[in-house]
Amino acid sequence: MTGPSKNFEKKWTPLQHYLSDALPGYTIKFEYVENSRDAYVRKGGADFIIFNADEFILSAKPVGFTPAAMLQGIKFIEIDAGVIFFRKDKYPDPTWDDLKGAMISSRTISTFHPWLVTQREFNEQGYEEGKDFYVLDSESVEDVFYEVLRAEVDAGLISARDYSRMQRHGVLNLDSISVLPCPEAEGAEFCSRLPVPHSTRVYPDRVMGKAPHISDALAEKLTSILFLMDGKAAEMRAAQVEGFVPPLDMTEVEQCLAEVYKEESPLFLLYEQNPQLVFAVLIILVGTVASTIITRQLNRRLKKANRLVRQSSLAKSEFLANMSHE
Repeated sequence: MTGPSKNFEKKWTPLQHYLSDALPGYTIKFEYVENSRDAYVRKGGADFIIFNADEFILSAKPVGFTPAAMLQGIKFIEIDAGVIFFRKDKYPDPTWDDLKGAMISSRTISTFHPWLVTQREFNEQGYEEGKDFYVLDSESVEDVFYEVLRAEVDAGLISARDYSRMQRHGVLNLDSISVLPCPEAEGAEFCSRLPVPHSTRVYPDRVMGKAPHISDALAEKLTSILFLMDGKAAEMRAAQVEGFVPPLDMTEVEQCLAEVYKEESPLFLLYEQNPQLVFAVLIILVGTVASTIITRQLNRRLKKANRLVRQSSLAKSEFLANMSHE
């Protein structure tokens, strides 16, 4: 399983015990994995995994994992999107043209939600970061909101899930902001399922995947239990999950990644899928280069030493010859 290590056991232990009791003959154990591309997962150390959608496509699917379920988070919805918002008094009805030359605050510029899904929209609008708009990396989602309200930036970018969370907790004042509407796109009727305003197409959020060595029968037993769980149960509340549902089609995620990464180098894409391999190759290359340089230096020093030895031996022979002649 991937995710923040903070409070991991506290969040998932209740669900772990519940599933172990509900599935006779099996012991369910949740373990924190630092990175979804970790060798632990690739070498068959996990039977089931919970990944973000992009991590699943880039890291789990290539080694044989298949979707088994989706996790619901926003009011029992298993999808997410990017939300671009402005100060309402400055931009009461924002359009994509308002982002020309804008400074946009975002908590992170690497995650699938909200950054990569929004980057796809930027690409289709013909906008280029650093040329048509600029991005400020902020410390937290709340910082993004307040930076927009204080007019320190022109717009903010957060995920629909974070938007919903801030709205529920009373942080987000809807009277003070206006959200850039989602552009017309194929599958627009799917967007209507997301109960909060958003600026991008919607995509599957968190995926529960099944390892290739796990039988379909066992996966069906486990997911059947999860599908029937009450989202308000203590175990679900502790895990901050509102439900599990059958998996969605991941084609849109694959298309988004293909469009966003189409101009990236093969080495970058390899790094996205297997950073450990890239680091290992780089270490080998650095070691080989260093070894070659050191070997050449040693050879030069050895040749110089041999030359000095020969010169010394020759001088000694000439001296002894001269002494013998005298």
